[in-house]
Amino acid sequence: DGILAGVTTTKEAIRRIVPVDEQKFLLALAPVPIYKNEPGKEEARRRINYSLTNPLVVYTGKLGLEVQEVRYILEAAGKIPAINFLFTGGRKSVVEAIKNYCQERNIENVILTGFFEDSRKIRNYQIAADVLVSYYTSKDHMIEFNYPQKINEYMSTLNPVLTPDFPATRDVLNENNVLFVKPDDVQSLVDGINKLIGDKELSSRLARQAFEDVKALSFTNRAAEFLRFIKSRI
Repeated sequence: DGILAGVTTTKEAIRRIVPVDEQKFLLALAPVPIYKNEPGKEEARRRINYSLTNPLVVYTGKLGLEVQEVRYILEAAGKIPAINFLFTGGRKSVVEAIKNYCQERNIENVILTGFFEDSRKIRNYQIAADVLVSYYTSKDHMIEFNYPQKINEYMSTLNPVLTPDFPATRDVLNENNVLFVKPDDVQSLVDGINKLIGDKELSSRLARQAFEDVKALSFTNRAAEFLRFIKSRI
């Protein structure tokens, strides 16, 4: 009676296989919570014990050297020593492996939190950031259909977001709410981070628009839309 697809590219892939009416589809679009009573950036930094004056780039997501996204961000960190790169999560063995990786390459500006039993703490790190990075790659993701939920979490922080321009995210992302950089290109990643750190007006404009755009994708709003869609199918 109806199909819930993640993004438009998924919907169109289905329609190329089976002739399903456009009206029978609803997109999920990776909804996120409505975050209430959140700290400001300074309070978030106090909570995570970040008192340095260096700009802070934050990645929250799957951690491990087998994740190409993580390797790219670590490579970028090695090229921008004046900027700190913080990665949340990771079991002890993973954290040790990344520490060794950085030590072998003289990368000294990486901060690793280790695993959180309480995942709600991650939000403080997202809010504390100067730049939030989602740099996933075709090497370990189906970029035609994959929409990482962390992108919408990032957009709700009032901090600028940097990510590659992949078709699956175009339902929500555009040049007005994130900074697009080339995929699988460490120098483009470095240039994008430097641009957001150096251009405060651009960062603020992108962050404000992202914050407004992601409001429609709250759990509450999307759940209401799902229910309307279900009732329309009955």
